[in-house]
Parts: sequence; C-alpha cells; structure tokens
Amino acid sequence: MKNIFSDMADDIMSYFLGLQYTKIDELNIEFARIERRDSDMIFKCTTDKGNVAVHIEFQSENDGKMPYRMLRYSLEIMEKHNLLPYQIVVYIGKDNANMKNSLSYDFGEQNTLDYRYRIINVGDIKYTDVVGTDYYDLYSLLPLMDQNRRKEEGENIWKDVLRL
Repeated sequence: MKNIFSDMADDIMSYFLGLQYTKIDELNIEFARIERRDSDMIFKCTTDKGNVAVHIEFQSENDGKMPYRMLRYSLEIMEKHNLLPYQIVVYIGKDNANMKNSLSYDFGEQNTLDYRYRIINVGDIKYTDVVGTDYYDLYSLLPLMDQNRRKEEGENIWKDVLRL
C-alpha cells in the first residue's frame, strides 16, 4: 500500500491531519522485531509546535493489535529521530473500522500509560467533501468513500461521482 499511496502523502497530511506544516524529509524506519515490519509513511515536518514526525499507516483490515504496533512505531520514531510522532491510521477496508486507537493503564501515579493516535475511516468521508477541494490525489479514494451511501444506493452513487 505504501507504493500506491506514496504520491498522495502531501494531500493526506493536509486534508486528514489538518496540520500547517512544511515537509522537510521522508524518514525511513525499518522496525526490527521477530518479524520485519516497515512503516508505511513517515515524514519529518515543521509545524507551529516545532519539528514532528508525521506517521501514516494504511490499513485494509481491522487489526486488534494495531495499538501495540502503533506504540512500537512511536517509540522507534522517538528513539531513532528524537521527534514526537503525530500518528494516524488511514483505514480503507470494506467493513466498518472497529480498531481501538489507544492503550492505557493506571497502576498509580508512577506507573501509567495513556497513548492515543487517530484512525480515519475513509468509508466515513463523504465524497462531496473531497471533490470540492484541491486535493486531487485524494480523488482516487472516492470509490472507498461514502460507505453507507454506497450500501444504500449501490451503483447509482457512481452517476453522481461521474458527473463531478
């Protein structure tokens, strides 16, 4: 998926994240564990809050272990690049997204975790919200948007999309 969406990175960061940023560099991180895992997209960006690593993961299926994976990625980004990560998962699956976007526990003041990231379900986005923008690279995601309307209207939804 990384290759498919690599040309859309700027539009994804602008539209989905709503960040005012200047992209400095793409950061490639190989996450070594028992299995080898590469993150989808990580960019060093300058924002009004300073330099951050914008981390975008694409997910086509619900994954109950996604919070653990994202936390591992977050820690690797902080350790290797000394940057705070701004993380999102862009979900493009056919089912509704039902993954958790957090991990937390509290064993008292000295032993707590409150970790969160953002999940964007492309199927929840109304295609008309994207068509009226200058984010032309996101137009390729139109067939995945408006999931409920597609279920109700079936193929008729494409008549409206094609007229745009």
